[in-house]
Amino acid sequence: MSMNEATTKAIKGSLWSFSGQYISKAFIFITSIFITYFLTPEEYGLANYALTASTIFILFNDLGIGSAIIYVDDSEENKSTAFWILLINSLLLSVIGWFLAPWIANYFSDQRVIPLFRLFCLYFPIFAFMNVHDSLLQKEIDFKKKLVPDIMNQITKSASSILFAVLGFGAVSVITGNLIGALFGAVFLWIINPWRPKFIFSKESAKKILSFGFSMLIIQFLAMVALQIDKWLIGRYLSVAMMGIYSIGIRIPEYLVKQISLSISNVSFPLFSQIKDNREHLISTFKNSVYAMTIFSFPLGIGLFLVTDPLIKMVYPDNWLSIIPVIKIFSIQYVILSITYNVGNLLKANNHLKIFMMVIVYRIAIIFIALFTAFKYTKEIVPISLVILLISPIAYTFIDIFISHKLFGITVMDFFNSIKNPLIASILMFVVVYPISLLIRDQINIIQIIIISLVGASIYIFTIAKLAPTLFKQMKEKVFSKKS
Repeated sequence: MSMNEATTKAIKGSLWSFSGQYISKAFIFITSIFITYFLTPEEYGLANYALTASTIFILFNDLGIGSAIIYVDDSEENKSTAFWILLINSLLLSVIGWFLAPWIANYFSDQRVIPLFRLFCLYFPIFAFMNVHDSLLQKEIDFKKKLVPDIMNQITKSASSILFAVLGFGAVSVITGNLIGALFGAVFLWIINPWRPKFIFSKESAKKILSFGFSMLIIQFLAMVALQIDKWLIGRYLSVAMMGIYSIGIRIPEYLVKQISLSISNVSFPLFSQIKDNREHLISTFKNSVYAMTIFSFPLGIGLFLVTDPLIKMVYPDNWLSIIPVIKIFSIQYVILSITYNVGNLLKANNHLKIFMMVIVYRIAIIFIALFTAFKYTKEIVPISLVILLISPIAYTFIDIFISHKLFGITVMDFFNSIKNPLIASILMFVVVYPISLLIRDQINIIQIIIISLVGASIYIFTIAKLAPTLFKQMKEKVFSKKS
Protein backbone atom coordinates (compact mmCIF):
# COMPACT_ATOMS: atom_id res chain seq x y z
CA MET A 1 0.00 0.00 0.00
CA SER A 2 1.44 3.39 -1.02
CA MET A 3 1.66 6.34 1.37
CA ASN A 4 -1.13 8.17 -0.45
CA GLU A 5 -3.37 5.11 -0.40
CA ALA A 6 -2.69 4.59 3.32
CA THR A 7 -3.57 8.22 4.09
CA THR A 8 -6.73 8.10 1.97
CA LYS A 9 -7.80 4.86 3.64
CA ALA A 10 -7.13 6.41 7.04
CA ILE A 11 -9.29 9.45 6.24
CA LYS A 12 -12.13 7.23 5.11
CA GLY A 13 -11.62 5.06 8.18
CA SER A 14 -11.77 8.15 10.38
CA LEU A 15 -15.08 9.20 8.84
CA TRP A 16 -16.59 5.75 9.38
CA SER A 17 -15.16 5.72 12.89
CA PHE A 18 -16.75 9.13 13.51
CA SER A 19 -20.07 7.87 12.18
CA GLY A 20 -20.10 4.73 14.29
CA GLN A 21 -18.90 6.42 17.45
CA TYR A 22 -21.28 9.36 17.24
CA ILE A 23 -24.31 7.29 16.37
CA SER A 24 -23.45 5.08 19.34
CA LYS A 25 -22.87 8.04 21.62
CA ALA A 26 -26.17 9.58 20.54
CA PHE A 27 -27.90 6.47 21.88
CA ILE A 28 -25.86 6.69 25.09
CA PHE A 29 -26.79 10.35 25.52
CA ILE A 30 -30.47 9.61 25.01
CA THR A 31 -30.20 6.66 27.40
CA SER A 32 -28.55 8.82 30.07
CA ILE A 33 -31.50 11.22 29.86
CA PHE A 34 -34.11 8.48 30.21
CA ILE A 35 -32.14 6.75 32.96
CA THR A 36 -32.07 9.87 35.13
CA TYR A 37 -35.88 9.93 35.21
CA PHE A 38 -35.95 6.44 36.74
CA LEU A 39 -32.65 6.27 38.66
CA THR A 40 -31.50 8.56 41.43
CA PRO A 41 -27.91 9.87 41.53
CA GLU A 42 -27.28 7.33 44.30
CA GLU A 43 -28.47 4.38 42.19
CA TYR A 44 -26.45 5.52 39.19
CA GLY A 45 -23.41 6.05 41.41
CA LEU A 46 -23.80 2.54 42.79
CA ALA A 47 -23.77 1.07 39.27
CA ASN A 48 -20.65 3.08 38.51
CA TYR A 49 -18.88 1.61 41.52
CA ALA A 50 -19.18 -1.76 39.79
CA LEU A 51 -18.29 -0.36 36.36
CA THR A 52 -15.25 1.48 37.72
CA ALA A 53 -13.97 -1.70 39.37
CA SER A 54 -14.58 -3.65 36.16
CA THR A 55 -12.12 -1.51 34.18
CA ILE A 56 -9.18 -3.34 35.73
CA PHE A 57 -10.70 -6.73 34.91
CA ILE A 58 -11.56 -5.72 31.32
CA LEU A 59 -7.95 -4.65 30.88
CA PHE A 60 -6.57 -7.99 32.08
CA ASN A 61 -9.25 -9.70 30.03
CA ASP A 62 -7.60 -8.25 26.92
CA LEU A 63 -3.96 -8.88 28.00
CA GLY A 64 -2.86 -6.33 25.39
CA ILE A 65 -3.71 -8.91 22.72
CA GLY A 66 -6.00 -6.54 20.82
CA SER A 67 -3.05 -4.22 20.14
CA ALA A 68 -0.76 -7.19 19.44
CA ILE A 69 -3.11 -8.45 16.71
CA ILE A 70 -2.90 -5.05 15.03
CA TYR A 71 0.89 -4.99 15.33
CA VAL A 72 1.93 -8.56 14.34
CA ASP A 73 1.27 -10.34 11.03
CA ASP A 74 -2.21 -11.79 10.61
CA SER A 75 -1.29 -15.45 10.14
CA GLU A 76 -3.86 -18.08 11.08
CA GLU A 77 -1.62 -19.31 13.90
CA ASN A 78 -1.49 -15.84 15.45
CA LYS A 79 -5.23 -15.19 15.18
CA SER A 80 -6.43 -18.58 16.46
CA THR A 81 -3.86 -18.72 19.24
CA ALA A 82 -4.90 -15.23 20.36
CA PHE A 83 -8.58 -16.26 20.43
CA TRP A 84 -8.03 -19.32 22.65
CA ILE A 85 -5.77 -17.41 25.03
CA LEU A 86 -8.46 -14.75 25.42
CA LEU A 87 -11.28 -17.26 25.96
CA ILE A 88 -9.44 -19.26 28.65
CA ASN A 89 -8.28 -16.08 30.36
CA SER A 90 -11.79 -14.59 30.39
CA LEU A 91 -13.29 -17.64 32.08
CA LEU A 92 -10.57 -17.53 34.72
CA LEU A 93 -11.17 -13.80 35.33
CA SER A 94 -14.91 -14.38 35.76
CA VAL A 95 -14.21 -16.79 38.61
CA ILE A 96 -11.64 -14.46 40.18
CA GLY A 97 -14.04 -11.54 39.91
CA TRP A 98 -16.78 -13.49 41.71
CA PHE A 99 -14.55 -14.08 44.72
CA LEU A 100 -13.07 -10.56 44.77
CA ALA A 101 -16.47 -8.82 44.74
CA PRO A 102 -16.62 -8.48 48.58
CA TRP A 103 -13.18 -6.80 48.59
CA ILE A 104 -14.38 -4.32 45.96
CA ALA A 105 -17.48 -3.60 48.05
CA ASN A 106 -15.28 -2.97 51.10
CA TYR A 107 -13.17 -0.46 49.16
CA PHE A 108 -16.26 1.57 48.23
CA SER A 109 -17.81 0.95 51.67
CA ASP A 110 -21.03 -0.32 50.12
CA GLN A 111 -22.00 -4.01 50.21
CA ARG A 112 -24.61 -3.46 47.50
CA VAL A 113 -21.74 -3.56 44.97
CA ILE A 114 -21.24 -7.32 45.45
CA PRO A 115 -24.17 -8.67 43.36
CA LEU A 116 -23.71 -5.92 40.78
CA PHE A 117 -20.06 -6.75 40.17
CA ARG A 118 -20.71 -10.48 40.13
CA LEU A 119 -23.37 -9.93 37.49
CA PHE A 120 -20.93 -7.89 35.41
CA CYS A 121 -18.41 -10.77 35.49
CA LEU A 122 -20.53 -12.40 32.75
CA TYR A 123 -19.18 -9.68 30.45
CA PHE A 124 -15.63 -11.08 30.36
CA PRO A 125 -16.24 -14.20 28.21
CA ILE A 126 -18.49 -12.17 25.91
CA PHE A 127 -15.60 -9.73 25.43
CA ALA A 128 -13.29 -12.61 24.51
CA PHE A 129 -15.58 -13.52 21.61
CA MET A 130 -15.46 -9.91 20.35
CA ASN A 131 -11.80 -8.98 20.71
CA VAL A 132 -10.03 -10.72 17.82
CA HIS A 133 -12.78 -10.00 15.29
CA ASP A 134 -12.87 -6.33 16.30
CA SER A 135 -9.06 -5.97 16.25
CA LEU A 136 -8.83 -7.49 12.77
CA LEU A 137 -11.25 -4.87 11.43
CA GLN A 138 -9.19 -2.14 13.12
CA LYS A 139 -6.00 -3.58 11.62
CA GLU A 140 -7.48 -3.21 8.15
CA ILE A 141 -8.78 0.27 9.07
CA ASP A 142 -12.16 -1.12 8.02
CA PHE A 143 -14.38 0.96 10.29
CA LYS A 144 -17.20 0.76 7.76
CA LYS A 145 -17.72 -2.90 8.66
CA LYS A 146 -17.32 -2.11 12.38
CA LEU A 147 -20.22 0.32 12.15
CA VAL A 148 -23.02 -2.28 12.30
CA PRO A 149 -21.82 -4.31 15.34
CA ASP A 150 -20.88 -1.13 17.19
CA ILE A 151 -24.29 0.40 16.63
CA MET A 152 -26.15 -2.83 17.43
CA ASN A 153 -24.15 -3.08 20.63
CA GLN A 154 -25.24 0.39 21.64
CA ILE A 155 -28.87 0.12 20.52
CA THR A 156 -29.46 -3.06 22.51
CA LYS A 157 -27.47 -1.73 25.46
CA SER A 158 -29.55 1.47 25.53
CA ALA A 159 -32.89 -0.25 25.01
CA SER A 160 -32.15 -2.85 27.69
CA SER A 161 -30.95 -0.28 30.22
CA ILE A 162 -34.05 1.85 29.72
CA LEU A 163 -36.41 -1.14 29.85
CA PHE A 164 -34.96 -2.49 33.09
CA ALA A 165 -34.87 1.01 34.60
CA VAL A 166 -38.56 1.53 33.77
CA LEU A 167 -39.33 -1.84 35.35
CA GLY A 168 -37.71 -0.65 38.55
CA PHE A 169 -34.46 -2.62 38.60
CA GLY A 170 -32.42 0.42 39.68
CA ALA A 171 -28.64 0.06 39.43
CA VAL A 172 -29.01 -3.45 37.99
CA SER A 173 -30.47 -1.96 34.80
CA VAL A 174 -27.15 -0.28 33.92
CA ILE A 175 -25.19 -3.53 34.36
CA THR A 176 -27.74 -5.63 32.47
CA GLY A 177 -27.74 -3.18 29.59
CA ASN A 178 -23.96 -3.52 29.25
CA LEU A 179 -24.20 -7.32 29.13
CA ILE A 180 -26.99 -7.48 26.55
CA GLY A 181 -25.33 -4.85 24.37
CA ALA A 182 -22.01 -6.71 24.39
CA LEU A 183 -23.74 -9.98 23.51
CA PHE A 184 -25.46 -8.49 20.46
CA GLY A 185 -22.23 -6.71 19.48
CA ALA A 186 -20.37 -10.03 19.53
CA VAL A 187 -23.02 -11.75 17.43
CA PHE A 188 -22.91 -9.05 14.76
CA LEU A 189 -19.09 -8.99 14.73
CA TRP A 190 -19.14 -12.69 13.89
CA ILE A 191 -21.70 -12.05 11.15
CA ILE A 192 -19.74 -9.13 9.64
CA ASN A 193 -16.25 -10.62 9.97
CA PRO A 194 -16.03 -14.05 8.24
CA TRP A 195 -12.93 -15.19 10.14
CA ARG A 196 -13.47 -18.17 12.43
CA PRO A 197 -10.97 -19.50 14.97
CA LYS A 198 -9.43 -22.88 14.24
CA PHE A 199 -8.30 -25.45 16.80
CA ILE A 200 -4.72 -24.20 16.54
CA PHE A 201 -2.47 -23.20 19.41
CA SER A 202 1.07 -22.24 18.47
CA LYS A 203 3.61 -21.77 21.27
CA GLU A 204 5.65 -19.53 19.00
CA SER A 205 2.61 -17.36 18.21
CA ALA A 206 1.62 -17.25 21.87
CA LYS A 207 5.11 -16.10 22.83
CA LYS A 208 5.13 -13.40 20.15
CA ILE A 209 1.62 -12.16 20.92
CA LEU A 210 2.00 -12.21 24.69
CA SER A 211 5.45 -10.59 24.52
CA PHE A 212 4.06 -7.54 22.73
CA GLY A 213 0.73 -7.88 24.52
CA PHE A 214 2.25 -7.79 28.00
CA SER A 215 4.20 -4.65 27.12
CA MET A 216 0.95 -3.09 25.93
CA LEU A 217 -0.85 -4.46 28.99
CA ILE A 218 1.47 -2.59 31.31
CA ILE A 219 0.93 0.59 29.31
CA GLN A 220 -2.82 0.09 29.16
CA PHE A 221 -2.94 -0.66 32.88
CA LEU A 222 -1.06 2.53 33.69
CA ALA A 223 -3.21 4.49 31.24
CA MET A 224 -6.35 3.04 32.81
CA VAL A 225 -5.13 4.08 36.26
CA ALA A 226 -4.44 7.59 34.96
CA LEU A 227 -7.92 7.78 33.41
CA GLN A 228 -9.83 6.12 36.23
CA ILE A 229 -7.99 7.31 39.33
CA ASP A 230 -10.43 10.20 39.69
CA LYS A 231 -13.39 7.81 39.91
CA TRP A 232 -11.57 5.46 42.28
CA LEU A 233 -10.79 8.34 44.62
CA ILE A 234 -14.20 9.99 44.32
CA GLY A 235 -15.85 6.63 44.98
CA ARG A 236 -13.66 6.21 48.04
CA TYR A 237 -13.85 9.69 49.59
CA LEU A 238 -17.16 11.18 48.41
CA SER A 239 -20.75 9.96 48.63
CA VAL A 240 -22.35 7.50 46.22
CA ALA A 241 -24.65 10.33 45.01
CA MET A 242 -21.58 12.45 44.17
CA MET A 243 -20.26 9.50 42.18
CA GLY A 244 -23.50 9.45 40.20
CA ILE A 245 -23.37 13.20 39.52
CA TYR A 246 -19.72 13.00 38.46
CA SER A 247 -20.27 9.96 36.22
CA ILE A 248 -23.11 11.57 34.28
CA GLY A 249 -21.45 15.00 34.23
CA ILE A 250 -18.16 13.76 32.78
CA ARG A 251 -19.85 11.40 30.33
CA ILE A 252 -21.61 14.04 28.24
CA PRO A 253 -18.46 15.99 27.21
CA GLU A 254 -16.71 12.65 26.88
CA TYR A 255 -19.26 11.55 24.29
CA LEU A 256 -19.40 14.84 22.40
CA VAL A 257 -15.83 16.17 22.63
CA LYS A 258 -13.39 13.45 23.62
CA GLN A 259 -14.97 11.07 21.13
CA ILE A 260 -13.48 13.10 18.28
CA SER A 261 -9.97 12.43 19.58
CA LEU A 262 -10.77 8.79 20.29
CA SER A 263 -12.19 8.18 16.80
CA ILE A 264 -9.10 9.60 15.09
CA SER A 265 -6.86 7.79 17.57
CA ASN A 266 -8.48 4.45 16.68
CA VAL A 267 -7.38 4.96 13.08
CA SER A 268 -4.01 6.53 13.89
CA PHE A 269 -2.33 3.59 15.63
CA PRO A 270 -2.70 1.11 12.73
CA LEU A 271 -1.81 3.89 10.26
CA PHE A 272 1.27 5.01 12.21
CA SER A 273 2.33 1.35 12.46
CA GLN A 274 2.14 0.99 8.67
CA ILE A 275 4.18 4.12 7.88
CA LYS A 276 6.59 4.12 10.86
CA ASP A 277 9.61 3.44 8.60
CA ASN A 278 9.02 6.65 6.64
CA ARG A 279 9.92 9.24 9.28
CA GLU A 280 9.00 12.31 7.26
CA HIS A 281 5.60 11.00 6.29
CA LEU A 282 4.95 9.78 9.84
CA ILE A 283 5.59 13.22 11.35
CA SER A 284 3.52 14.93 8.67
CA THR A 285 0.63 12.51 9.27
CA PHE A 286 0.86 13.08 13.02
CA LYS A 287 0.62 16.87 12.57
CA ASN A 288 -2.38 16.39 10.32
CA SER A 289 -4.01 14.21 12.99
CA VAL A 290 -3.56 17.01 15.55
CA TYR A 291 -5.25 19.41 13.15
CA ALA A 292 -8.05 16.93 12.46
CA MET A 293 -8.68 16.41 16.19
CA THR A 294 -8.67 20.06 17.17
CA ILE A 295 -10.67 21.38 14.22
CA PHE A 296 -13.63 19.39 15.54
CA SER A 297 -12.99 19.11 19.28
CA PHE A 298 -12.35 22.83 19.85
CA PRO A 299 -15.74 24.08 18.58
CA LEU A 300 -17.61 21.15 20.12
CA GLY A 301 -16.02 21.74 23.52
CA ILE A 302 -16.58 25.49 23.49
CA GLY A 303 -20.05 25.02 22.04
CA LEU A 304 -21.01 22.53 24.74
CA PHE A 305 -19.74 24.95 27.40
CA LEU A 306 -21.99 27.68 25.98
CA VAL A 307 -25.10 25.56 25.57
CA THR A 308 -24.90 23.42 28.73
CA ASP A 309 -27.29 25.44 30.92
CA PRO A 310 -30.34 25.47 28.62
CA LEU A 311 -29.63 21.96 27.29
CA ILE A 312 -29.46 20.25 30.69
CA LYS A 313 -32.38 22.25 32.11
CA MET A 314 -34.47 21.21 29.13
CA VAL A 315 -33.79 17.46 29.10
CA TYR A 316 -32.77 16.39 32.62
CA PRO A 317 -34.92 16.26 35.78
CA ASP A 318 -34.33 18.86 38.50
CA ASN A 319 -32.52 16.47 40.87
CA TRP A 320 -29.75 16.11 38.26
CA LEU A 321 -29.09 19.82 37.51
CA SER A 322 -25.95 19.77 39.66
CA ILE A 323 -24.20 18.08 36.71
CA ILE A 324 -24.13 21.44 34.85
CA PRO A 325 -20.83 22.81 36.27
CA VAL A 326 -19.17 19.38 35.90
CA ILE A 327 -20.12 19.28 32.21
CA LYS A 328 -18.74 22.78 31.63
CA ILE A 329 -15.45 21.98 33.34
CA PHE A 330 -14.84 18.79 31.37
CA SER A 331 -15.90 20.30 28.06
CA ILE A 332 -12.87 22.59 28.45
CA GLN A 333 -10.62 19.81 29.73
CA TYR A 334 -11.22 17.64 26.66
CA VAL A 335 -10.45 20.59 24.43
CA ILE A 336 -7.04 20.84 26.12
CA LEU A 337 -6.39 17.10 25.96
CA SER A 338 -7.17 16.92 22.23
CA ILE A 339 -4.02 18.89 21.39
CA THR A 340 -1.65 16.05 22.29
CA TYR A 341 -4.06 13.11 22.46
CA ASN A 342 -2.33 11.23 19.63
CA VAL A 343 1.21 11.37 21.05
CA GLY A 344 0.66 8.00 22.74
CA ASN A 345 -0.04 6.33 19.39
CA LEU A 346 3.13 7.86 17.98
CA LEU A 347 5.13 6.32 20.83
CA LYS A 348 3.43 2.92 20.54
CA ALA A 349 3.85 2.70 16.76
CA ASN A 350 7.58 3.41 17.13
CA ASN A 351 7.96 0.90 20.00
CA HIS A 352 8.90 3.55 22.57
CA LEU A 353 6.93 1.59 25.14
CA LYS A 354 9.21 2.18 28.14
CA ILE A 355 9.11 5.93 27.61
CA PHE A 356 5.33 5.77 27.25
CA MET A 357 5.14 3.90 30.56
CA MET A 358 7.28 6.54 32.28
CA VAL A 359 5.03 9.31 30.95
CA ILE A 360 1.91 7.60 32.26
CA VAL A 361 3.49 6.99 35.68
CA TYR A 362 4.26 10.71 35.81
CA ARG A 363 0.60 11.47 35.04
CA ILE A 364 -0.66 9.12 37.72
CA ALA A 365 1.63 10.73 40.31
CA ILE A 366 0.52 14.27 39.40
CA ILE A 367 -3.20 13.41 39.40
CA PHE A 368 -3.03 11.37 42.61
CA ILE A 369 -1.10 14.03 44.55
CA ALA A 370 -3.43 16.81 43.34
CA LEU A 371 -6.66 14.94 44.10
CA PHE A 372 -5.50 13.43 47.38
CA THR A 373 -4.55 16.92 48.54
CA ALA A 374 -7.85 18.37 47.32
CA PHE A 375 -9.89 15.79 49.29
CA LYS A 376 -8.34 17.12 52.49
CA TYR A 377 -10.00 20.51 51.90
CA THR A 378 -13.26 19.73 50.12
CA LYS A 379 -15.84 16.97 49.70
CA GLU A 380 -17.70 18.77 46.88
CA ILE A 381 -17.61 17.56 43.30
CA VAL A 382 -17.21 20.94 41.55
CA PRO A 383 -13.93 21.95 43.27
CA ILE A 384 -12.59 18.44 42.66
CA SER A 385 -13.49 18.75 38.95
CA LEU A 386 -11.73 22.14 38.80
CA VAL A 387 -8.58 20.59 40.24
CA ILE A 388 -8.64 17.97 37.47
CA LEU A 389 -9.02 20.73 34.86
CA LEU A 390 -6.17 22.81 36.28
CA ILE A 391 -3.68 19.92 36.38
CA SER A 392 -4.52 18.68 32.85
CA PRO A 393 -1.89 20.82 31.05
CA ILE A 394 0.78 19.74 33.55
CA ALA A 395 -0.18 16.06 33.56
CA TYR A 396 -0.79 15.73 29.81
CA THR A 397 -0.10 18.57 27.40
CA PHE A 398 3.29 19.88 28.56
CA ILE A 399 4.89 16.47 29.01
CA ASP A 400 3.53 15.21 25.66
CA ILE A 401 4.95 18.21 23.83
CA PHE A 402 8.31 17.73 25.57
CA ILE A 403 8.48 14.03 24.62
CA SER A 404 7.41 14.75 21.03
CA HIS A 405 10.24 17.26 20.68
CA LYS A 406 12.89 14.99 22.22
CA LEU A 407 12.03 11.87 20.22
CA PHE A 408 10.60 13.18 16.96
CA GLY A 409 11.74 16.78 16.68
CA ILE A 410 8.17 18.10 16.81
CA THR A 411 8.37 21.59 18.29
CA VAL A 412 5.96 23.77 20.22
CA MET A 413 5.50 25.82 17.06
CA ASP A 414 4.56 22.68 15.13
CA PHE A 415 1.76 22.03 17.61
CA PHE A 416 0.73 25.70 17.53
CA ASN A 417 0.62 25.75 13.73
CA SER A 418 -1.56 22.62 13.78
CA ILE A 419 -4.08 24.12 16.22
CA LYS A 420 -3.82 27.78 15.17
CA ASN A 421 -6.86 27.94 12.88
CA PRO A 422 -9.23 25.99 15.17
CA LEU A 423 -7.99 28.04 18.14
CA ILE A 424 -8.61 31.41 16.46
CA ALA A 425 -12.02 30.35 15.18
CA SER A 426 -13.06 28.94 18.58
CA ILE A 427 -11.95 32.06 20.48
CA LEU A 428 -13.87 34.26 18.04
CA MET A 429 -16.91 32.02 18.40
CA PHE A 430 -16.79 32.30 22.19
CA VAL A 431 -16.24 36.08 22.21
CA VAL A 432 -19.31 36.62 20.02
CA VAL A 433 -21.65 33.93 21.36
CA TYR A 434 -21.08 34.24 25.11
CA PRO A 435 -22.55 37.78 25.40
CA ILE A 436 -25.46 36.64 23.25
CA SER A 437 -26.08 33.70 25.58
CA LEU A 438 -26.28 36.11 28.52
CA LEU A 439 -28.73 38.37 26.70
CA ILE A 440 -31.11 35.51 25.82
CA ARG A 441 -30.90 33.54 29.09
CA ASP A 442 -34.51 34.48 29.98
CA GLN A 443 -35.81 32.89 26.76
CA ILE A 444 -37.14 29.36 26.75
CA ASN A 445 -34.42 26.72 26.66
CA ILE A 446 -34.98 25.46 23.13
CA ILE A 447 -34.75 29.00 21.74
CA GLN A 448 -31.47 29.54 23.59
CA ILE A 449 -30.07 26.28 22.24
CA ILE A 450 -31.04 27.08 18.64
CA ILE A 451 -29.62 30.61 18.71
CA ILE A 452 -26.36 29.64 20.42
CA SER A 453 -25.83 26.67 18.10
CA LEU A 454 -26.63 28.48 14.86
CA VAL A 455 -24.61 31.61 15.64
CA GLY A 456 -21.68 29.62 17.02
CA ALA A 457 -21.53 27.19 14.10
CA SER A 458 -21.85 29.99 11.54
CA ILE A 459 -19.01 32.00 13.06
CA TYR A 460 -16.74 28.99 13.38
CA ILE A 461 -17.31 27.66 9.87
CA PHE A 462 -16.99 31.13 8.32
CA THR A 463 -13.72 31.77 10.18
CA ILE A 464 -12.22 28.41 9.23
CA ALA A 465 -13.25 28.96 5.61
CA LYS A 466 -11.40 32.29 5.62
CA LEU A 467 -8.32 30.96 7.41
CA ALA A 468 -8.07 27.69 5.45
CA PRO A 469 -9.99 28.07 2.16
CA THR A 470 -8.56 24.89 0.63
CA LEU A 471 -9.36 22.64 3.58
CA PHE A 472 -12.84 21.51 2.51
CA LYS A 473 -11.74 21.03 -1.07
CA GLN A 474 -8.81 18.83 0.01
CA MET A 475 -11.01 16.81 2.36
CA LYS A 476 -13.53 16.24 -0.39
CA GLU A 477 -10.83 15.05 -2.78
CA LYS A 478 -9.42 12.63 -0.19
CA VAL A 479 -12.77 11.23 0.91
CA PHE A 480 -14.22 10.74 -2.53
CA SER A 481 -11.00 9.66 -4.20
CA LYS A 482 -11.44 6.61 -6.41
CA LYS A 483 -8.38 5.02 -4.84
CA SER A 484 -9.09 2.99 -1.70
